[in-house]
Amino acid sequence: MTPPTSVPTSESIRAERSCAVITRRRSDDRGSVIVEAALALPILVILMLGLLDMGFLWRQSNVTQTAAGSAGRVAATTGAYRYADFEALRAVDAALSGIGRVEIQRVIIYNANFGNEPPGSCLAIAVSPTDTSTKGVGGVCNVYSQAQVQQENAGVGFGSPSAVDPTCSPGSWDSNWCPSSRNAPTPGQQPDWVGVFIELEYEPLTGALGAGEFTYSRTAVFQVEPCIDGLSLYDCPL
Repeated sequence: MTPPTSVPTSESIRAERSCAVITRRRSDDRGSVIVEAALALPILVILMLGLLDMGFLWRQSNVTQTAAGSAGRVAATTGAYRYADFEALRAVDAALSGIGRVEIQRVIIYNANFGNEPPGSCLAIAVSPTDTSTKGVGGVCNVYSQAQVQQENAGVGFGSPSAVDPTCSPGSWDSNWCPSSRNAPTPGQQPDWVGVFIELEYEPLTGALGAGEFTYSRTAVFQVEPCIDGLSLYDCPL
C-alpha cells in the first residue's frame, strides 16, 4: 500500500521561502563584511604606521632639544674658555649618540645678544655632513657640520692655543666667533648670550607620512656665566 503523499500547504511554502531569503541575506552580509574589511584594512595599516613614525619623530625631537640645552649650558659655563665650542659640540654628539635614523645637517653656535634665533646670515650658510672647512659669520656665529660635531680631538680643527695667546688661530673652525672674545658678566660689562641651533634630517621608519626625509631644528639660549678660578669647570682665560 502506497503511503499517502503530503501536499505542501501555503504556510509551509512561505516558511521555506523565508528560510531561503534569510540564508541569502546572511551570505550577502558575510560578503559585504569581507569587502568592507578589505577596504578599511589598508587605511588602518597606514594610520598605524603613520602613528609609529610620528612617535619616533616626537622622540627624536625631544632628544634634540635636550642636546641643544646641554650644549648651550656647556657653552655658557665654559664662557671665554678657548675650547668652549669644542666642548659644546661634544655635548651635542653625546646627547645624539643614542638615536638613529637622523643626520646632522648643521650646528650653529651664535651670538644671541640680539635675539633668540640664529641670524639670517648664519642660517643662509649650508654645509654638507662631511664638510670640514671653516664656516660662519665674523663676530656672529660658527657653523659646524656633522663631521666637525663628531670630531673627538680638539687639536683637529680647533688649533693648539698657548697660555700666552689663547685666541683662535686663522682657519680654526671656531675663528668666526672666537670663544675667547665672549664676555662674561663683570662690573661695568654686559655678558654675552650664546645660542646653540641644531638642525637634523630624520628618515621616516615606514614612509607612511610621505616620501622623503623630514628636517627639523631645535634651539637653546643661555647667558655666559662668570668665570671663577677654582669653581668653574675650566680655567679662566688670561
